[in-house]
Amino acid sequence: MSGLSNPFCASLSQMVRVRTLFAALAFLIFVSATQTIVAQTTLTFSNPAPITINDTDPATPYPSNITVAGFAAGQTITKVTVTLTGFSHTFPADVGVLLVSPAGTSVNLTARCGGVGPGVTNSNLTFDDAAATNVPDQLVTGTYKPTQCGATAYSAPAPAAPYGTSLAAVNGGTPNGVWKLFVQDFFLEDVGSISGGYSLTITAAPTTAASVSVGGRVMTASGRGIRNVSVALTDSNRNTRMAVSTSFGYYRFEDVAAGETYIISARGKRYTFIQPTQVLNINEDTEDVNFIANSIER
Repeated sequence: MSGLSNPFCASLSQMVRVRTLFAALAFLIFVSATQTIVAQTTLTFSNPAPITINDTDPATPYPSNITVAGFAAGQTITKVTVTLTGFSHTFPADVGVLLVSPAGTSVNLTARCGGVGPGVTNSNLTFDDAAATNVPDQLVTGTYKPTQCGATAYSAPAPAAPYGTSLAAVNGGTPNGVWKLFVQDFFLEDVGSISGGYSLTITAAPTTAASVSVGGRVMTASGRGIRNVSVALTDSNRNTRMAVSTSFGYYRFEDVAAGETYIISARGKRYTFIQPTQVLNINEDTEDVNFIANSIER
């Protein structure tokens, strides 16, 4: 009997192999699904407190804040939408709404748009770069692109212009932290409110290892290029790269890892600089990191 195969044992062995294969496939599917969930996260945060839009003044409160938390370390913003709940105003074209991210990036959601009297009552307005239309002349509930219809100069503590004109301006930044909404009426005789406050829907994903370039110019206050100035770029691990400005003052670093924070500094033999050291959050090609010399040579 030792030379004969046992059909029952062979069948059992095949069943074990099949079960093992299915278990392995199930594990791979689970891991794949888990990785997809971790790779991209979408969360919504709200501040339902009413915002009172005062006549010719900043709103109350100013700003209205939302503290965002829960995104994993290393995740950066890939998309943001904003919803104002219960927007009412007797003359919508008086109003500007400015969003400021934790990194300080500002986006004008609506700048004096939405038409004139008799105004709008209790509309829900969502701002999304992917929307089909801009804010219309006669404002109604809907989803719109951020839209600029007139000049806005928000009162402090809002940041000064220029302001971003699309929500993509905040992409690449850190989602966690305090987001601020500044609402202001810029003309006389009309008031309003955002009765249900506002909400943010944020999508974030891990920073890719893509490389970008960083450059700029070393120059005098009058715009004349300064050559032979040493520019140092230092990453968070204290690794430093050097570049030297050309005869027209230009310098550049190639193959810089995106999604990281760097310290960049300039040092010359004959000049000191107004801002010799700068901190950069690099997410894309950057060509305007300039160093301006003091008017007096050393």
